[in-house]
Amino acid sequence: GAMVVLHYVTPSKQGPVDSLRVGADGRFRFAQPADTTAILLISSRWDGVQYFSTPIGSAHGQRDSLVTLVVSDSASSAPIALAARHLVISAPAADGTRSAVDLLILANDGYQTRVPPDLSAASWRFLMPKTAVNLVLGESDFAEEAVQFHGDTLELHAAVPPGQRQLLVHYQIPPATRALSVPWAEGTPVVNVLLEEAAATAGAPLARADTTTVDGRHYTRWTGAMVAPGAIQLRFGGDGQLPGWVAEAVAGCFALGLIVMALLSGRRATRPLRPSAVTATV
Repeated sequence: GAMVVLHYVTPSKQGPVDSLRVGADGRFRFAQPADTTAILLISSRWDGVQYFSTPIGSAHGQRDSLVTLVVSDSASSAPIALAARHLVISAPAADGTRSAVDLLILANDGYQTRVPPDLSAASWRFLMPKTAVNLVLGESDFAEEAVQFHGDTLELHAAVPPGQRQLLVHYQIPPATRALSVPWAEGTPVVNVLLEEAAATAGAPLARADTTTVDGRHYTRWTGAMVAPGAIQLRFGGDGQLPGWVAEAVAGCFALGLIVMALLSGRRATRPLRPSAVTATV
């Protein structure tokens, strides 16, 4: 009963050319003129996730004209873990506000796609610092409309396929903040906190590591792992107020820093899906 789409890729054009619904045995057949220059792909959508077959040739009689389209089983209970978290906090701006960039690496290590149990429910939730303001989703692996902020809670309303996905969140820390409690709802094997202020510190279980210079800005890196739910306490050296001559805008200056952190995270490759749902002959 799944709907499948046939895609042609040639030197001059590419795109879908036909579609149909598979039979009760999961098999289907497309009838298309042979084109030795074309590469064919079969796709099928399952629980909001589009799956593609491996490419096949279109010449008649080729052995690779038999294709198996693998569609992952889905489950609302497939576990989602936080594989890594990278937090960058700037020195205070002229008004005392600190800018933060929070990179979350979600991991679905199973063979099932995590889907919300219904349209109004979230597939994953995460706590942000209570005093954070102006939370905005940055460039992520999920659409902007799939992420909602309710107070200090981030809610993801989207399917999470097997493998790793990124969530990037921008927010600000109010002026005169001397300490920040960063909550953790679960254990996390890789944690990096980069602080621009030389006097700023991060509490246990993080340990001071090295210093990193990005685009002329100097950060101290604190690293470690969260083995259980809890919080990391960050302390800032001053009262969040800088002299009036310091008018540098810091929001949005962390792109290179995020690249560095992504390299540190060592994203794992997506695990292969378990063959389960649809087979076809073309």
